[in-house]
Amino acid sequence: MKLLSERLQLALRLLKEKKGIEISQTEMAKAAGSSDASVNYWMNDTNGISAKKARGLADLLEVDAYWLETGKGSPDRKETSVIGDIGEF
Repeated sequence: MKLLSERLQLALRLLKEKKGIEISQTEMAKAAGSSDASVNYWMNDTNGISAKKARGLADLLEVDAYWLETGKGSPDRKETSVIGDIGEF
């Protein structure tokens, strides 16, 4: 998924399917340490998301932060590897 909005929509849908939880944009903003306006921008692909904000939001949405930020890997936290993406030492 190339668009941040698509990843956010998928994460929201997965959380609702798994736990029956619906998250508001205000809750997303609080988790990311951001504003409602920023969440609106993300949902409309007006702005990207920083790694720091993606980590907070990913915790709330129970998805992998690297996937949320970049679209690389999988939303499942167990399957995404940042090391694998940049090379092993």
